[in-house]
Amino acid sequence: MRDIALNWEFVAKAPLRVGAGKELISLKSPVDLSIIRITMGGKSIPYIPGSSIKGVFRSVSVQLARSRNLKVCDGVGNNTCMTSGKQQGEQLKKAIDEYLKQGMAYEALKTFEENSCILCKIFGSPGFLSHVYFTDAYPVGEPTTNVRIGIAIDRKTGAIWKRALYQVEYIEPGARFKAGLHATNLPNYAIGLLVKILRLINKGYVRIGGFKTRGFGLVGVDNVELTITDPGSNGLKLRSLDKFDSQVDLEDCASFESGRVIIRGEKAWACFEKLEDAWENAKLS
Repeated sequence: MRDIALNWEFVAKAPLRVGAGKELISLKSPVDLSIIRITMGGKSIPYIPGSSIKGVFRSVSVQLARSRNLKVCDGVGNNTCMTSGKQQGEQLKKAIDEYLKQGMAYEALKTFEENSCILCKIFGSPGFLSHVYFTDAYPVGEPTTNVRIGIAIDRKTGAIWKRALYQVEYIEPGARFKAGLHATNLPNYAIGLLVKILRLINKGYVRIGGFKTRGFGLVGVDNVELTITDPGSNGLKLRSLDKFDSQVDLEDCASFESGRVIIRGEKAWACFEKLEDAWENAKLS
């Protein structure tokens, strides 16, 4: 059993907005578009839901996989392996459901493994648990929020809508949020995919939250720490877990403490490069 914990801090470099959604906006809210909040210790604080972070990782992983000409589903709506994949002429979900009705759990799992894309195997699919679980990201200290006035424009005519002014709440630059994920039994190339996405976020190629086209959502990544517990590996040499995987030697950039591989500090990104190479070199289909 391999256990993986990846923790980091998001640092807002531009206004950051993760919206509450209309159904969560209180009638007492002074703004039209509120940020999402949670009550902790009697205080209402902004946070970034783990589901939102997972959505970013899942969507970016699609782009990265397709850039390698891998066949992967979008993972949302009707475009998932379970709803669009075929197994012996049947929709994959129907075929698996039939196995489960007959108590054939092994056959159901085998069918999923043989017919689902690599991203469904990592992030899960309807009826099958994800190997990766993202935590909610809570603020470090008390972030400052503010409000901007926006003007709604008709995209077809370019004219200003009637009652066009609206108020947008956002978190000011400088705010920090502790984020993380926990994963089990991921091969080295899958870990490499996750840290590659984290690198893209840190470099500004991927933004978080809404209003991205208006300059929002640029964040940095700080205080990164990756911990891997794998009794089957040889110290800092991470074993391969499947036929597509490769061993990754982290002896020059990680430490081995209490039976765990720990990657942190200045050498973290150098270690991540080795894991990213495992992703780039994996002979996936």
